[in-house]
Amino acid sequence: MRNDEGFAPNPYYGVLTLATCKPQLRKNSNVVPGVWIAGWLGKNTERDGKKYGSSEHKLIYLARITDKMSIASYWEHYPQKRPKRNSGSIISNGKCNKCGSRYINANRIRENDVYYGDNIYQPKFKNAIKPEDFILVSNSNYHNDGSSQENDIKGQNVLICEEFYYFSCEKPLIIPFNILDKIRIPISQSGTGWKTIEPIDFISYVRDTVNIPSKCPILYNKLI
Repeated sequence: MRNDEGFAPNPYYGVLTLATCKPQLRKNSNVVPGVWIAGWLGKNTERDGKKYGSSEHKLIYLARITDKMSIASYWEHYPQKRPKRNSGSIISNGKCNKCGSRYINANRIRENDVYYGDNIYQPKFKNAIKPEDFILVSNSNYHNDGSSQENDIKGQNVLICEEFYYFSCEKPLIIPFNILDKIRIPISQSGTGWKTIEPIDFISYVRDTVNIPSKCPILYNKLI
């Protein structure tokens, strides 16, 4: 990942979403509910202008896609993800309302007032699909000037992940070599990602970190 600003993906409000960036991935017909997606720390990964890059293979997030919807539908169904000004220093996520799930939120996400949420494209009418069919909602991330709108809308879809493990670039998870050997690690930025056929051991390892204080994700929602 080139940037990890808590925007793409957006792990807040009990669900991790990818609504901007990676248009090829979001549009890909093979990226469907049940598929897992992962984000890795790169050599030049940044957050708030600070570099956290590493040559080691460290995990920023892992998430299981549970829904895939149009950008217009996302605006309608996820109003909590629309940008809003945080009046204080802490944003409370509470508990996920999914039966049988467990969710722990970070005590402190950001200290400065920011606009949270990645639901930044308001459709002008139902079934909007083209870039000009949407209004860009004011927000404080790098998509705010409209220069990314065409690229974002090209993705057509938003990936919804109710099960997710978000470590962040500030506290990425180191994956043991015996697990790394079984998965494909990206060696460069990829618009469509790198596919792993049998990631069972990798997924199990990440899931188990919720029970290890030193490795526990900053934000997660474990559904099993």
